[in-house]
Amino acid sequence: METFFDDLEQRAAFLAELFDGGRQDEALTLCCCYIDGLGGLLYGRSCTGSARNFSRILREHGGERELDLISPLGLVRYLEFVNVYWLGRWAYAERMPLVLGVGVTPLLQWVLVPPLPLWLARRYLGP
Repeated sequence: METFFDDLEQRAAFLAELFDGGRQDEALTLCCCYIDGLGGLLYGRSCTGSARNFSRILREHGGERELDLISPLGLVRYLEFVNVYWLGRWAYAERMPLVLGVGVTPLLQWVLVPPLPLWLARRYLGP
């Protein structure tokens, strides 16, 4: 847990830099990854519990009751829709498989990337 908070100020500054630079969607995505990682540290990491941990940390530490209604996969879906179909900031390759209009690769990144640093930290730094 200490490792996560050691550079919290740097993480927050980077999020603010992204946001102020007009890259709000990237800041939100990274913030969600941080929340997911912190939820895994506080409540235990499992593939099936990640969404529950995400919602739980927002509910218990967010200060707003409505925050626990946020779903990580819902956020991914929203960000993909806005950036691909509404703002046109990026597009999928023709061969990209889609699930409900979202590329498989971004969905896999949401599932695989947040737990990876946690697994590495536990493996090399201990519990």
